[in-house]
Amino acid sequence: MVEPATDTGKAREAGPSPRLILDSINAYQRSSALKAAVTLDVFSAIAAGAATPAALAAASGADARALRILCDYLVVAGFLVKDAPSERLSRAIRDVHAGRRVIDVDLATSTTVTAPAGSPVAAGAVAGPLSSRERGILSALRDGIPLSALRSVLGLSSATLQAHLVAAQGKTGSRSSTEAARVAYDNGWL
Repeated sequence: MVEPATDTGKAREAGPSPRLILDSINAYQRSSALKAAVTLDVFSAIAAGAATPAALAAASGADARALRILCDYLVVAGFLVKDAPSERLSRAIRDVHAGRRVIDVDLATSTTVTAPAGSPVAAGAVAGPLSSRERGILSALRDGIPLSALRSVLGLSSATLQAHLVAAQGKTGSRSSTEAARVAYDNGWL
């Protein structure tokens, strides 16, 4: 990578930043997942009423286990919601297809919980947009547990753990998992 010229008029060489690499990997995963979902016509099958991996498999001609894994990733990435009425899911799919942003009402209006001891937020804080898995992962990171230990304790693959971290970063508007843990803690979500 060549950076812009300095005041001496010479360009200098610099390696790609870790953030650029991570963003590229995550963008590739999201693009690949969306491409697979569109190719297999997953969104149309869901809009038509297919609610199980077996029904999706019958509609798309793909393996039920592979579709379950794909849909799980689409949920983690925020492209699908679970346990929504089919009409709401169909409307969300049409809205996304039209280029509009969709926010899950259940996610946006989370239940009230007691803030953890030491939290800067008073008891009764809102749980926020994070899933219980994302809260657990961010809480463990905040406590200093390394990702490798967290992965083995939770029984998650590297890709699944990374998907949860990326989802949490997106929901908190953070650029790193450390920042996501801080934002979640500051907002009383942990």
